[in-house]
Amino acid sequence: MNIPTKDADLVDVTVIIPFRNRGVSRLRRAIESLAAAAPGLSVQVIVSDLGSDDPGTVRSVCERSGAEWLRLESDHWNKSVCINRALAVSRGEYVQVHDVDMIWTPGSLAAHLDQIKAHPKSFINSQVWDLPEDLTEYALTTAEPDWALFREKSVSHSRWGHGLVLAPRSALLRIGGLDERMHTYGGEDLDLTKRLKRTGLRQEWVGHRGDELFHIWHDRIPSMAAKDSRVAAAIKKNRDLYYSDDSVIRNVPTSGQTDEPLVSVVIATRNRSAYLAESIYSALYQTVRSLEVLVIDDGSTDDTEAVVRQIEDPRVRYVHQDATGVAAARNRGTKEARGFYIAVLDDDDLMRPDRLEIQLGCLDGAAQGCVGNLLHFYDSDGQMYYFSDARPTTAGALPTGGFAGHPGWLVEKSLLEQIPYDESLSSAIDNNVALRALRSGFRFRHCNQFVTLRRIHEKQVTMVDGQQQKLGARLTHVWFQGGVDPQTMKHAQNNYSKTTERPVDAVKTTPTMRPWLPDHLVTRTVQLRPSDMLKTIDLPLPHRAGSAVSIISGTGEQVGSPLQVSGVTWPQLAALRRKNVPHHVIESDEESSGIKRGLTVLPPTGEDEVETGGEPLVALSDAVENLIQAERDKLQPDEFLVCWEPADPQDVVDEPELSSSHRPAVSFSLSNSAGTRRIILQRSADFADLVETVGRASGLIKAYSPTAKLHLPYIHRKAIEMGLTA
Repeated sequence: MNIPTKDADLVDVTVIIPFRNRGVSRLRRAIESLAAAAPGLSVQVIVSDLGSDDPGTVRSVCERSGAEWLRLESDHWNKSVCINRALAVSRGEYVQVHDVDMIWTPGSLAAHLDQIKAHPKSFINSQVWDLPEDLTEYALTTAEPDWALFREKSVSHSRWGHGLVLAPRSALLRIGGLDERMHTYGGEDLDLTKRLKRTGLRQEWVGHRGDELFHIWHDRIPSMAAKDSRVAAAIKKNRDLYYSDDSVIRNVPTSGQTDEPLVSVVIATRNRSAYLAESIYSALYQTVRSLEVLVIDDGSTDDTEAVVRQIEDPRVRYVHQDATGVAAARNRGTKEARGFYIAVLDDDDLMRPDRLEIQLGCLDGAAQGCVGNLLHFYDSDGQMYYFSDARPTTAGALPTGGFAGHPGWLVEKSLLEQIPYDESLSSAIDNNVALRALRSGFRFRHCNQFVTLRRIHEKQVTMVDGQQQKLGARLTHVWFQGGVDPQTMKHAQNNYSKTTERPVDAVKTTPTMRPWLPDHLVTRTVQLRPSDMLKTIDLPLPHRAGSAVSIISGTGEQVGSPLQVSGVTWPQLAALRRKNVPHHVIESDEESSGIKRGLTVLPPTGEDEVETGGEPLVALSDAVENLIQAERDKLQPDEFLVCWEPADPQDVVDEPELSSSHRPAVSFSLSNSAGTRRIILQRSADFADLVETVGRASGLIKAYSPTAKLHLPYIHRKAIEMGLTA
């Protein structure tokens, strides 16, 4: 096995070993066995350490063995998260999901890699062989064990768990890795193999012909579940997800940008620079981060290129071609796209922020695309209406030739490569592709939700080329009906009303789409936590916004009202998303809707609003004092209050373990544009015990008592010893 340098590019295979408090002897043995298992291969070994109690020792084992140590802090086990974080930094053409309790036989990994390369459209599961408990010490301490003894004493492991998977890295990234909702134990590996099969890969089994993997004994999960109800509950939840969720792609909002984007949002445009920028920003504001926005300029003579290039986001790509028509521009987009999926967007429409998340989650592996409803709006006044869609099936399209609107399509790139747009048509090219795809056997699903806001204005194709659009659709429909027997046609017509999809509760859904209208039609209010992050976004926040203090409790709850900013524009929304600033968007009420562009801080809205006048640093200090004073006001006559502040607010500070006379410690994170401070407050009725305990915590700043005069000498003596102000 050749251990590559860390700055190397692609390697043959990445082996991921998920780890947390499993015992470093097992970890060391698992890594060592890989050397003989992969002779001649370049192997990247990643030990994904999810919050183990002794990270220094784990790191030392990795450094001595040449493995990469990837540390992620966590207070609980989640195998899916552990593996996915390593998958994101893997460099292998193939990825082997390992287990810390496994020993590989010589040459086994190399043989498995040869097999998967010989069958490119496949992935591999390894049959595991369980060693008996009395061989545990021998297996852990013997570098070259008696393999014949292992084969004689071991028994085959149940195939209910498919944990050891060898698959193309691209396939694992495309489906989002393991489902991170499945935590603690069980089911996540089965779910992964189920979804890999639904992408068209064939499952193959290995581990029977001298290429075995041996599993070192430990307590089985079922026995742990019998002892711990929490483990049993986690297993049940995971099993329920496995049986009930048919989607293929998971963890969509949490999956980051990968080597190749998952989705290419393709926009074909010509001389519509006035609308184009907002369309692009709506794509950049998606909750899905693994995307690119590909703009194909079909010979524009206005400032289209300048509009695109002023959007400073590396995910935006601009391609110019001579004016050859919208079909040719769409085909150029298919050729240039790097994503596995193509999301169609017109240059005058806007996407709801979670459009791609909804549609990717709707795919079941059998369909090559997902379509959604369009919500139409008039560019002049914002009035909305919608049409229901026929089901995206042959039976749904036969009666009228109708199909879901083009700007609501998400399809595999391969579909548009096999069924390209007809460049002999000047319009209705989308309808033509849809019906040809249906006749060719491609399948679509309808997500039954509004996904795109379609702008109605005087320059759109329906207005300027309506006759050609109707003619093109009619010709395609006639062709589509050709060769269909009368009985099938009659059945489709009689059942047409039953095949109409309508958005779920459109009356309630429509208002939730209003914040995503163009800037000139809506005033948006963004609720967010003020922090120094805002300074990096180039938002023109007023001075008061920089001073406003956000207070977050140790449980993650907002104390008081969040900062509210009105008049947020599409470019500013995209900036918030790009910087990963947590925020919530609503449509402003009528009283605050006068300002259409720029940002204005709304006045305080309630008693819990944090007053933030003055300079940011002063405002932050005042907020700390006000918070402490609020806790002092709660003190009983026999209680004391001690406050301390970690030197680094990002440090993980262990709250002291106190006797039963103490209330639980509470912590708060206070932040604005001046920075962040973290305050921990502890009330107790036993001052001596309290001072002795929290004295071990650095950053102790103040102590209070409502009856200090009764024991002032004692408090002063302790204060002097500890260097605090009483």
